[in-house]
Formats: sequence, C-alpha cells, structure tokens
Amino acid sequence: MLRILIVDDDIIIRKGLKVMIENETTGFEVVGEAANGVRGLEAVKERKPDIVITDIKMPLMNGIELVDQLGIMPQSPKVIVLSGYDEYEYVRETMKRGAVDYLLKPVDNDELVSLLENTKKRIEAERMVQQRRSAFSQKVSQSMYILRQKFFIQLLQNDSRFFKDQTRCQETDFSKWSHYMLAVLEADDVLQNNNTSKWHLKFGNIDFVEQYLNDAVPNGKEHLEVVFVKLQSQIVGLFMSDRPEREAVGEGMVSFLHTAKDFIHSKYNISVSAAASDVYTDIGDTHRNYRHMLLLLENRFYAGKNRIFVGNCEQYRFCDLNADQLERLSDRLLKYVEIGDYSRVKNTVKAIFDTIAEQGRVEPKQIRDFLSALIWKIFVLVPDFREMAENKAYENAPLLSYVHQCKTLQDLKGCLTSGLYEITRQLHFVRQAKNNRIVEMAKVFLMQHYRQDITLKMVAEKVFTNPNYLSELFKNETGKNFSDYLVEIRINEAKRLLKETRLKSYEIGELVGYNEAVSFSRAFKKFVGISPNEYRRVIG
Repeated sequence: MLRILIVDDDIIIRKGLKVMIENETTGFEVVGEAANGVRGLEAVKERKPDIVITDIKMPLMNGIELVDQLGIMPQSPKVIVLSGYDEYEYVRETMKRGAVDYLLKPVDNDELVSLLENTKKRIEAERMVQQRRSAFSQKVSQSMYILRQKFFIQLLQNDSRFFKDQTRCQETDFSKWSHYMLAVLEADDVLQNNNTSKWHLKFGNIDFVEQYLNDAVPNGKEHLEVVFVKLQSQIVGLFMSDRPEREAVGEGMVSFLHTAKDFIHSKYNISVSAAASDVYTDIGDTHRNYRHMLLLLENRFYAGKNRIFVGNCEQYRFCDLNADQLERLSDRLLKYVEIGDYSRVKNTVKAIFDTIAEQGRVEPKQIRDFLSALIWKIFVLVPDFREMAENKAYENAPLLSYVHQCKTLQDLKGCLTSGLYEITRQLHFVRQAKNNRIVEMAKVFLMQHYRQDITLKMVAEKVFTNPNYLSELFKNETGKNFSDYLVEIRINEAKRLLKETRLKSYEIGELVGYNEAVSFSRAFKKFVGISPNEYRRVIG
C-alpha cells in the first residue's frame, strides 16, 4: 500500500482528489492533507508518504519551493504537481527540480489513475534496484568482515603469512589506523552453565557480533573500526582508531567492556570477565598484546569472577609454587584415598589448599599442574578411583579436565574438595560390598576345604586377590586373622566329631586337617582350653 499526501490551498480540490483516489484506485491510501507548502513539508516529515500530490501556486511556500525542500530529504517522496493550463513554465521548473509528472486541473479520473499506476511501477522498480544493491553491499560487507576476521586470527596467532601477503593485508585496511586496542571477553563458568554453550554458539556468528557487540562500541564510530572473532571460549575484539587522543580510545574500551559484559549477563545469565590491552600503535604488536591479556585474565583466579582487567600484565605478578611444603600432605592424601577414608581425604584436600594460600599469589598454571600430577598419581595407585573419576562428570567435565579449565581458585578448591571426597566415599562403599563378597567367598572355600592343607595364598588365588589384601580384609570383616579363622573352623568341627562319634583323637585330627596328633592336640587345647580327650570326658 503506497501512502499519498495531498497539498493544495483549495479544500474542494483536496477532498475531490481524496475521493477519486479512494474510489478509483487500489494499492493507495491518502494519509494526510495540507493547505500550503509549509504545512505540507511538516506533514511529509510526520506521515512519511510515498507520493506527494501538490499544487504549484500556494501561500507561504509554493509548489516549486516544496519540491526543492523534499528533494534534499534522505528519503524523498515522488512528487506529482497540479497546474492550470497557463502554468506550464512552473510545471517545467518543478520537473527540472525533481517532480516526476503533472496533472492538469480539473483532474480527470482516468488520467489520475494512470499516473498513479505509472508512479507506483516506478517506485517498485527503484525499490527492487535498491534491495539488490543493499543485498550486494551486505554480501560485500560480510565478505570483507570475514576476510578481516581471518587476518585478525593470524595476527593473534603471530602468523607470518599475514605480513607476507601484502595484497590481502592492504585489503583489510588494518595498517591504516593510528591506534589499536584489544579486548577479550570470556565466560567465567565455561563448564558449569548450560546457557554458556548457547552463548558460544551465538557469539561466533557475524550477525550476532554486529547486532549486539557493535551496538556497545563507544561513541565516535566514524573514527573507529572493530573486528570480533571467536577463539575457543573467548570473544576477542580488535579496536582500530584514527583519533589522536590515546586516552579517549582507552576510556571507550573500558566503557565497551562494561556494556558488553552487562549485556551478556542480562541476556544469557552468564558471568563474564574481560581484559583490555594498553593502546598500541603498531599492528604487528597484536600477538604480544593478546598474550599479555591472557595473563591479565589469569588474575581472575584470585580476584574472582565478573571482573575487568586493564593495562600491563607486569602490574600483576605471581610467585612460584613451593611443592616441597605439600609433599607430606600429598602422600597423606594418596594413603587416605587408597584405604577409602573419605573424611580424612576431605580434610587433607582442605589442608593442601590452605598451604597453597599461605604461599601468596602462586602462578595459577603451577597450581593446576601440581594438582593434575597429584590426581594422576591417585589414578595410577588406585585404578578403581580413576574409573569412577572419569565416569563421573564434575561441572560437565571429568575431574582431571576440570582442574585445567576452572577459572578461579575458589572453584578449583570447591570442586576438588567435594569431588575427591565424593569419589572416595563411593569407592569406599563399592569396595565394602566387593570386600564382603570376597570374604564370603573365602569363608565358603574354607568350609569346603578345611580338611586340606590350606594356605592364605591358595585361598587368595581362588577369590582373585592378593594374600596381603585378603589377610587385611579378614581382619577387618571378621575380627580374626586368617589362620585363627581356619583354626576355629577345624576345632569346631573336631568338637562336633568328639561329641557325636567314637573316633580316636588322632583320627579326628586327621579328618579336620591335622596330619600330626601333637599339632591337633596343641591347637585344640589352645582354642578350647583343654585337650581333646578331656573335652570328650567333660561333655560325657
């Protein structure tokens, strides 16, 4: 539907044209009327018509002047002028100044309909051309943006091909600016928040970057170009400015980081930390400044989440980890995990982190490396623990992976304290059930073979474990040593035979596993307190 505005100082002509348009045409609507050029210009700005039908001779502002004013507007409407037979010179003047056609008074219905239809075709054709130009321009813009992204990534990676390919380098216009600055935005809980993965999918898209992040770019965009890329869990932005004031560039960057950080939090409920480099003048320093910003972001390890770090990484210094202070605690932790003492595991992990905290601002990578090596030792020493740790995800990642990917010391401490405690606790109960089965299997084997010359090694082989471990299990589960338990079985059976049969003592001794009568008599007396023959007399 094309919108029409009628401008004429004669109300009868205005009403007549409106009736004609509404009754004789389709695809048009009259959106307003005006009695002179001044009111007509105001109505054009307010109603934004596609076509203006205006008289030539009007008070305050005539049709020629109105055509001039409409011609300088950003989106000027098509103008059709009304004239009498004696006004041809005026008509010719309006046509020279931009009017598309004219109508003679009195207006003929058919001429009006025909002229409006032709004007409609002209508008539609121009809009089609404009759409094609806009689409082409958008594709060119996107292609250029992608090209800039490609070379920006090469700059961040210190790829020498960027500097060797001078033609492509010039195409990006990276080197024409006087000042540069880098910004990095990174989610604080990459492994924790389900919304984070959705954000990562979004921010790698050019439209997303242009629509949202570019909206946050500070004022003075005519002096600024921005390129964003996605690197793993980060958004990295290169700000290029030709403004001479370095301070203005820096202040604008900090403003951008706050705005972008708040926007991401409000839209995705994700905590984000950011870092910005100092302003630099050589595009070749981009890689070095990016490495500095990654070091800046490491300060989140101690400062916490939702932070912005600006400046030189030299102002944030770390110390080295003294692993010797942790050796005793590490050995203790390994022992407690191995025996399944989950309460002491939890306390020992806390002691390890307390010792680390006492050393000051230790370089985060050294802490992660130390804890990774410690967990790996546990994996090697206790294979069951490793299996459980790799199968159980902590914050959407296995325990060992989380050590390298968590962003803060507080998160790392919380995860390892609860993670090692929980896995050790589950391991304790799994082993408890497994140990119960091993002991029961050993008991059954002893009851079936106690007459034979049985050794601890023989039983351990039958229940698929090692002798030392079986001996410990027996002590824990039955309260007796393995040898005492075997003696108990044999003596109890001997007592039964002494009571129910008339077999001689040495014969009973042989039946319950003693090849020598002396050995049987000694064992029986030690267990019962009297000899076999005395026992038989006592029980009658």
